[in-house]
Amino acid sequence: MSILNSDVLPGEFVVYCDGAVDSSVAAMLKTFCRDYSEIFFLYESDYNRGRAYSRQFMIEKAKGKYILLMDADDISEPNRLKIQYDHVARNPKLDLVGGYIMEFSDGFKDRLRKVPLLDVDIKKMMKYAQPINHVTLLVKRDYILSIGGYLEAGNCEDFYMIARCVISGAIIENLPEVLVRVRVDENFVNRRRGWRIALDELRVIKFMWKSKYINIIEYIMFGSYRLIIRSLPSWIVLKLYTASRTSGKFGL
Repeated sequence: MSILNSDVLPGEFVVYCDGAVDSSVAAMLKTFCRDYSEIFFLYESDYNRGRAYSRQFMIEKAKGKYILLMDADDISEPNRLKIQYDHVARNPKLDLVGGYIMEFSDGFKDRLRKVPLLDVDIKKMMKYAQPINHVTLLVKRDYILSIGGYLEAGNCEDFYMIARCVISGAIIENLPEVLVRVRVDENFVNRRRGWRIALDELRVIKFMWKSKYINIIEYIMFGSYRLIIRSLPSWIVLKLYTASRTSGKFGL
């Protein structure tokens, strides 16, 4: 809904329902298909095929030069599309453009997640943390497809895609603007804990090492850090999570 309430409408709006959806959501999507028939394209699957498949499917279906990424339960700021498109129009060599997010919930105060702004700083941070708020990305469609797009990586398909962009030499910037408001619930910390997500992250970090983006010491330090974070009690993770969002120095 927030994209359709933007200051500027996109040239096309591609939606993929990965499995069955609530009847009220289905009715709303049908209304959008009718009211925005020239730009709204809806695709549906009878069963869940996962986030990597869903995102790759939509990128392949899209026709535009640039793709603005969006998750269903997040809220884009009304000026997001204009800010990012104007920026890439002035800087056509950029392959990916992201920005800040504001996380909100009934359970805690709004938290700003900052990220490094310049390409050189983004690539430095990539050696020890996630330097991009994935939900804010505007990407060149041809570039993302040239590196294979979204590939299966368990819970870390976004981390894996960004790692491959960085390693392949993508030109990236983040804007010092809140572009998306991200909804979190009471269990958001628990979703960031556990061995399953830790092992998925380790596979991506191993890929970065095998690609010679990080050395063996950085591989051990980055991997150990993620393993420790994912196994800590939730109250400690919450404190670290808050610090990481406000400082922009490390990520969870």
